This record gives sequence, C-alpha cells and structure tokens, in this order.
Amino acid sequence: MGKRSQIVRKDITKAPAASRSRVSNGTRLLLEADGRSAVARRYRDIFGALISDAGGIDRMSEVRKSLCRTYASTAVMLEQLDAKLVNGGAVDVSEYSQLASTLVRLAPRIGLGRHAKTVPDLQTYLASKQQQQDDADDDAEVIEHDAEPAS
Repeated sequence: MGKRSQIVRKDITKAPAASRSRVSNGTRLLLEADGRSAVARRYRDIFGALISDAGGIDRMSEVRKSLCRTYASTAVMLEQLDAKLVNGGAVDVSEYSQLASTLVRLAPRIGLGRHAKTVPDLQTYLASKQQQQDDADDDAEVIEHDAEPAS
C-alpha cells in the first residue's frame, strides 16, 4: 500500500492576531456588519444566549458557532415577520414556514439543553491556585539559581 498523505490543520489561535480575521479573533461577530442597529443588537442577544446555553464559547466547535450564527440570523428574520404580522401587515406564509422550519432543524444540531460550565468546588480551586503559585515560585528559584556566577 502507498503512503497516505496527512493533512495537518494549523491551529489558527497560534497565528498572530493581525493575520486572522476579526471574527476569528473574537472582536467581531460578523464581517461587514456595523452592529449598532436594533436588528444587529437582537442578533447579538440571540447569539449570546445560544453561547451561554452551550456553556461558553470556549466549549464550542467552529461548526457549532456557525450554526448558532445561522440560527440567530434566521430567528431575527422570523421575528421581523412576526412584528409585521402583529402590526397588520401581510406576511408570505411560505417564507414564514421556511424560516420556522429552518429553526426547528437547526435547534437539535445546536443543542436544546443548557450546559453549565464546569466549575470546580472552592477547595479544588484554591488548591489549583496554590499549585500555580508554588510552580511559579519554583521557576523563579531556578532562574535565580542559574543566574548566580560560578566560583
């Protein structure tokens, strides 16, 4: 058998921030979006709630984040149609149904349940902080020892 080529995925978080998009850096939610409009704020609220339900952005894959962005967009469009309908406007039932169906299909893929962040109990947390401090102190002693001139 021939050798299989291996594709190595670069960890984009190790690349300098200047070489990544603002979305990848986490400084923007979407490309080419101002973010100050009422619709943008609502989008951000929905996206934030989905992130919170998932236990935080650090616990989500890029695929799940993308699904959450799609869900938030679709939910905002559906809410706009709801507002139009409530205010007496005409709504395209087909469009409304497609948007609602999209939300129903996305929800289980994102996850319907809420997931709490894993938080250690107080004793475990304090012990880990003490260990970090001890490790830092040990590192400082090694550096000081290395810096002494040889006799």
